Amino acid sequence: MSQKEQQEKKVSGEAPPANAGNSVAIQEMNQRFAWLEKAGEIIGFWGIIAAFILYVTGLVKPYIPISDMIHSWGLSVDEFVAKTNSFTGWSWAPRMFYSDYLSMAGLAFLSSVVIFAYAGLIPLLLKHKDKKYLGLVLAQLFIFILAASGILEVE
Repeated sequence: MSQKEQQEKKVSGEAPPANAGNSVAIQEMNQRFAWLEKAGEIIGFWGIIAAFILYVTGLVKPYIPISDMIHSWGLSVDEFVAKTNSFTGWSWAPRMFYSDYLSMAGLAFLSSVVIFAYAGLIPLLLKHKDKKYLGLVLAQLFIFILAASGILEVE
């Protein structure tokens, strides 16, 4: 709603919408979040593609050679881990310099994009002194990070 329309409503006695003063801030936050999400998705996607190219071309040494990987496709997770001496959970992270584990770094980044997008809202929320939404964003970030950390396990 334009300022002129809001002014006319004040004159006519009608109340302006509840978020009339926040509409610019909300639009700014939506645009920031969307931009960060889109940028993160693009970076993550191309990171995964680059890791795959490094793996199949052999430019970066894999932990599990492609020939062994092909023979392991039909195995269960437990059989695969035992046969290939692979890693589960976050234990892959120190090995991400092998081309086959590098793609996992791309996936981890891609799944973390929403965390970066939420974190990108914090400066705007501080700028607009929006304590309610800042509290919600911080709580969501805490839950996202806790979930990604692997501290809580479900069996």
